[in-house]
Amino acid sequence: MTYTLKNENLTVTINSLGAEVVSVKDRNGRELWWNGDPVFWKGHSPILFPACGGLWNGKYSLNGKEYNMPKHGFAKGMDFEIDKDSPVTEGDEISEVSFTTTNNDETMLCFPFRWQLTLRYTLRGEQLECEAEVRNLSDETMHYQIGGHPAL
Repeated sequence: MTYTLKNENLTVTINSLGAEVVSVKDRNGRELWWNGDPVFWKGHSPILFPACGGLWNGKYSLNGKEYNMPKHGFAKGMDFEIDKDSPVTEGDEISEVSFTTTNNDETMLCFPFRWQLTLRYTLRGEQLECEAEVRNLSDETMHYQIGGHPAL
């Protein structure tokens, strides 16, 4: 599903798949964001979690066990839910929205922790802000990276 943030300066479209910004248009309707042309790169601005970049041979070791980690982690391919504090439906035009996802059986195979990731997008004037909150729901220290990969 896609959601639209809008104010007098910008119109921003966010896909719940990966909580990825897929379009940013100025007040004149001019597209400012990469269009995702698959000939070059199909992404728009993936969220990178729990790794930024690639690992040596796509693997890492933790507590004597080896894990495979996709390049840039897995958040970019996850379905995010609209946060319960963001009472919006698809197609609503708003100025702020929060998306949340959490660990599942598949993520535990490559990142053996319980966690929750929330991304909050807010329009303020001519700026789009993205705030990320990572909650460790495990009983042990959880090392991770988080980043963005915007394409303008």
